Amino acid sequence: MKRGEPPRIAAVRIQPLWSSRRNPRVHCLATLTRPLSETELVEMERFPEFSVSGDQVSFSCRPEETEVSEQRLAVAVAGSAQSPADKRRHGLRAIR
Repeated sequence: MKRGEPPRIAAVRIQPLWSSRRNPRVHCLATLTRPLSETELVEMERFPEFSVSGDQVSFSCRPEETEVSEQRLAVAVAGSAQSPADKRRHGLRAIR
């Protein structure tokens, strides 16, 4: 990876949460290509459903929402690496 390149999702591990049989949920742990910078961490606070630690991001969702949650994470991580001017210029918005 080139220096200054935005982080990307390298892998996602999905584990069922056995305590939630009535309302099934899965716990996902995404590994990024690099740890987030302090500025990127602050930007990620706009997405409270994601918990960041180093180069890993964890989140929970319903099994059928896993792909959409991963896409939302990819947009959030890419957006966290852009400056506010870049976001306005490219019209980057989070998937809802």
